[in-house]
Amino acid sequence: MIQEASSQNVPSAEDRFFERPMLVVVVALAAALAKVAIASLTLGSNDVIAFYQFAKALETHDLAWTYEHSILFNHPPLVGYLLERLARLDHQPFFQENGLTFPLLLRLPGIAADFGVVLLILSVVREYPHLR
Repeated sequence: MIQEASSQNVPSAEDRFFERPMLVVVVALAAALAKVAIASLTLGSNDVIAFYQFAKALETHDLAWTYEHSILFNHPPLVGYLLERLARLDHQPFFQENGLTFPLLLRLPGIAADFGVVLLILSVVREYPHLR
């Protein structure tokens, strides 16, 4: 019984983890930077190649043409607009000179979203500690 009472007063490892939000942010930031480094040094999956081909079609033609001529392009219009903009950025001298390639630009929103989710979870845990 004494052990039960004392174990209730000792915070769990999870509680101690969330008591140090700066550590969580630093780890998440390190992970994001590692992801950016990997994304800048690798081509990525076959999806990157497919999205690059879609982006080229969108840049050359338009969204309606791409829907009509590519059975594989079954994404919502917003994805098409994003791919077209990324293809245009990929051709800008500033981006080319600084290694900001299409595969990296395509993966940056996901990396930023992952980091944002960590911040959101920290915010929720701080606001509602009983949810831990």
